[in-house]
Amino acid sequence: AVPRPDWHLAVNPLGGIPAIVLDGFHLAESNTVLRFLATRAGDAEIYPNDLPARATVDWLLDALATFLRPALLPIELAAFGLRPGLGLGAAPPDPDAALAAYAEALPKLRQFEGLLDRPPSPWACCGRFTIADVAATPVLYRLLKSGIALDQIPRLAAWATACSARPAWASVAATAGV
Repeated sequence: AVPRPDWHLAVNPLGGIPAIVLDGFHLAESNTVLRFLATRAGDAEIYPNDLPARATVDWLLDALATFLRPALLPIELAAFGLRPGLGLGAAPPDPDAALAAYAEALPKLRQFEGLLDRPPSPWACCGRFTIADVAATPVLYRLLKSGIALDQIPRLAAWATACSARPAWASVAATAGV
């Protein structure tokens, strides 16, 4: 883990990112922050008020954190030279290792596709863009940029393309490098 300064640990003793302070209230963990901010804003489009729809978004957020991100990490490590705590490009990219990691992850990626909305919706759930899509966009974008042909996971590829095409993400991606 990357050592965090004391001011950061005062907000999040676990040292994770993101960590925010709003009106003296400390909060951390990406999905929790997304849920909080959407609820605080009263945005029922991006985080539904309808209990079954909200539960579906929450299910996707949990599945992203516990299933999809761990499945994609070996691909990112190889394709981008990602090293935890050091970032992208910390090691040389290894396209062959990325392809091998993709082949190993493929059964899980296909399994994850079963959670996603069906076409014509390009989104994760609820037939619209939600915080589940927000949470997934960085890893989906990197998957698209990995150089791996995604024809074996068409639903995941379509989702990645839709999320990556959003103007708000384009401005982030332009400054983030990958």
